[in-house]
Amino acid sequence: MREEEDVAAKKTGKVPVSVIVLTKNEEANLPGCLESLRFADQVVVVDSQSTDRTLAVARRGGAQVFTRPWPGFTAQRNFAVSKCRHDWVLSVDADERVDACLAREIGRLMEAGPDCDGYRVPEVNLYCGRWLRRAGIYPSTHLILFNRRRGRFESARADVHEKVEVARVGFLKGHLVHWAYPNAELLMEKLNRYTDLEARGRLEKGVRSGLYGFCWRPFYRFLRNYFLKLGFLDGLPGLIYCFQYSFYAFLTECKLWEAGLRG
Repeated sequence: MREEEDVAAKKTGKVPVSVIVLTKNEEANLPGCLESLRFADQVVVVDSQSTDRTLAVARRGGAQVFTRPWPGFTAQRNFAVSKCRHDWVLSVDADERVDACLAREIGRLMEAGPDCDGYRVPEVNLYCGRWLRRAGIYPSTHLILFNRRRGRFESARADVHEKVEVARVGFLKGHLVHWAYPNAELLMEKLNRYTDLEARGRLEKGVRSGLYGFCWRPFYRFLRNYFLKLGFLDGLPGLIYCFQYSFYAFLTECKLWEAGLRG
């Protein structure tokens, strides 16, 4: 059946891959995301009870839409994968875009036949008005295209760092374009939310706070990214990113310490 669906997709000029997108109140971001995914045969949007026009935008953009309460990143992504009709799955967030080069690469890969179980893709991030090209955030790659028969999403130390592990990994050209932190307000909102998840995940795994996390980890993160990874060449946004990346570690440790006192 899946082979027939792949053939049918090719006849329509679409690439036989399924794309998954998780949403909650992504009315502003989603149109650009869906526009960049027009090459794919199927787009699955799993929405976590949005209160804006996200669902209408998703349906108007041709996506197959599912709504369910938020169970966490890992469970929600695996649910989305279960709704895919193709074996090859591309995982994209609503604030991300697949650039034209990457779309062509995926098309060529599916036409020739993949020889790996998953593929890593370079990501470029917009950070407070600048596309960061250093600071340890670039060049970096993420495994976002994979054969769902060979791997699934698993949680790391916390549910916010879910990832797919496969045996054979390849690399693709092009970029996943991430409109990560267009302003300081969104930066701080995500920082607070993600450190909550990080601290909770570590506590559940029996990790406790300590001087290493309070002192050395934040200092080392800043030193590495700002100086060794040349973050200073990205100007003020580079400085903000390196400080935020360091503060993320410190704030997580504070929340872990506080949770330990309560527990």
